[in-house]
Amino acid sequence: MSNIGSPAQGPAVRVGRTLPCGPSASEHSSWTETRLPIGVGLGWRPETAWACEQRATLAFSEVIAESVPVRGPLPRALERLLERGVPVVPHGVSLALGSADPPDRARLDRLAQVRARLGSTLVSEHVAFVRGAGLETEHLLPVPPTRAALAIVAENVQRAQDVLRVPLALENIASLFTWPEREMEVASFLAELCARTGALLLLDASNLHADVENHGARVSAFLDALPLDRIVYVHVAGGERRHGFYQDTHAHPVGEGPLGTLAAVLARTGPLPLLLERDDGFGRRDELDAELDAIAAILASCPAREVVSRTSSSPATRASETDRSALRDRQDAIVRALLADGDAPHDVHLERARHVLRAKRAWVDARRKRRAGSRGIWARLRAMLGALDGRSALG
Repeated sequence: MSNIGSPAQGPAVRVGRTLPCGPSASEHSSWTETRLPIGVGLGWRPETAWACEQRATLAFSEVIAESVPVRGPLPRALERLLERGVPVVPHGVSLALGSADPPDRARLDRLAQVRARLGSTLVSEHVAFVRGAGLETEHLLPVPPTRAALAIVAENVQRAQDVLRVPLALENIASLFTWPEREMEVASFLAELCARTGALLLLDASNLHADVENHGARVSAFLDALPLDRIVYVHVAGGERRHGFYQDTHAHPVGEGPLGTLAAVLARTGPLPLLLERDDGFGRRDELDAELDAIAAILASCPAREVVSRTSSSPATRASETDRSALRDRQDAIVRALLADGDAPHDVHLERARHVLRAKRAWVDARRKRRAGSRGIWARLRAMLGALDGRSALG
């Protein structure tokens, strides 16, 4: 078992400033401060439950919110993690805060229930849209970085925060494509979104690395534009280059590129809570421990740094229905082109995105079948053990 030292509480990770906009902003004034321990965490999955349970130095964890039941017992391994006092952050993937449409109230209510079940003081989600034209993409797609889209997303985030009643950390995604309508850089879009809503940031270093590789983003410029004091924790994950495109797969060991980006982030921010994401290709225990140790070594070598607060508030600009309708049309066209062989908009290049998305959907389907098969095997084993216990009792 790895030994990287006890996680330290993170006094510099501040959340819960009064929200600067929204009809019920004053109700949030009781938000004071939330901390995650500064250390290395691991995303909880059924396949990583053993690692989360056995790694004594696990600082915190994160679980896909949509996988957590709102009724009935929690997975026993997840319950044991909570009983140890390990913070577990619910991480949403389906709210579609970047959609032209407001977040679905039923999804928000469910996320709030999951948050309550886990006792979490923080929820994280992505600045992305995931559906359009009545179709689910099962992938996080980028929002056009325009002022009109910013107003829409800010309203969506505000609605989500009003229901969740805890701070919301917004994550940058790895973009499959870029929009031609670009009135600001992605980092500036995120910074203004935080200023309008009071939201926090979940900085994904691997997604940033992907955008560097695929779209020519510059790490230094990205960090220059962000309010670094709003970063509450950082993701890192593995990926690989396929057909000339770097994909953040969460299924490969973390390479030098994402680790280098992580080091560049920490050089600017000082120590932060870090979390390794892994959704497939879990490998052996020693391999996973080696990845966690490599991340821990970068954290240990990071000097303490006082981050100057750049938190500011910005007045909200109400999104117009005309702008929502226009964004909805654009997003519907993108989704139809990606999934339903519709004609791609003439000004958006989607061939590579189509290939990546189809490959991912095939992988998701295969994973579902594997997990369904595993559940069937375990159900049969439990039935056999129950039958044996019954015979023993009769004997």
